[in-house]
Amino acid sequence: MLQFPPWKVGLIFLVLLWGAIMALPNVVNMSGMPGWMPHKGVNLGLDLRGGVYLMMEIEPDEVVANRLSVLARDVSSNLRGTSVSDRLYNETKVVGRDLIVKLTRPNDDGTFRTAEALKRLEKLNGPVGGVIGGAKMYDMEITGPDTITISVPQAAEESLVKDALAKTMTIVRRRVDPDGVSEISLTPQGTDRIILEAPGEPDPQRLKNLLSRDGRMTFNLVESSPSEIARVQAGVPKSGYHLLSGPESGPLLVRDIPEIVGSDIANAAQSFDERNRPQITFRLNTAGARKFYETTRNNTGKLFAIVLD
Repeated sequence: MLQFPPWKVGLIFLVLLWGAIMALPNVVNMSGMPGWMPHKGVNLGLDLRGGVYLMMEIEPDEVVANRLSVLARDVSSNLRGTSVSDRLYNETKVVGRDLIVKLTRPNDDGTFRTAEALKRLEKLNGPVGGVIGGAKMYDMEITGPDTITISVPQAAEESLVKDALAKTMTIVRRRVDPDGVSEISLTPQGTDRIILEAPGEPDPQRLKNLLSRDGRMTFNLVESSPSEIARVQAGVPKSGYHLLSGPESGPLLVRDIPEIVGSDIANAAQSFDERNRPQITFRLNTAGARKFYETTRNNTGKLFAIVLD
């Protein structure tokens, strides 16, 4: 007959007791138990517990089109120049995956200053990912006597999609699990897809509604003229502007095309001010800081709205 020393029997008993205590949250509601006891049960996967499995995909064409739409604003600002003699009148339009820049006012001899315009636009053509000496973000070429075509090469597109994927994962996690306590799984798949698993989630539509909302922070110039605001409120639209109302500012006419967008923000996070009120802190990257400087310098005295959507 096997004989065990008392200390070994006691050790086995303590291990079994510890295991029973750790397993209690799986069968008993621990909300009223002391704080030193475990309160979190075993996380069952989708195969045992059920839940939601979602696949999300980044649309490269949409990412490129959004980037070109923002670039169109920068192009117009660059060609506007600082004086009448420097001004190159132009029209911009995003067509598919290209930005078409068309000069609209010829010289006296009927020619256009297309080469000069291209040289000035090259100042907007930074390296992919901000790496000095790297490939350029845009391909710019003269495609007609009065036309410049700007496109996004493959390397730049991959960088934009990669950046969009990383930001989307951060946004999804903050929306689905704002407190960081849910047991969701969020993993990238390939270069443009994200897999979301939420074990135990009973309402797939709730997650879809959370994820389908647009979430942006942009910086837009404001038209604050009371007469213009009154005209829009009366049903007369103002081209290039839309009406917004802030909690304290009242109705404002905000320019449709933002001066600074999400790609100009290095990082952003929720925090609290000295009165414990929620606020958003952010830091601009190099391109965003330059745009902020130029916009505020050229629009002294005008309102500048930070729009959270």
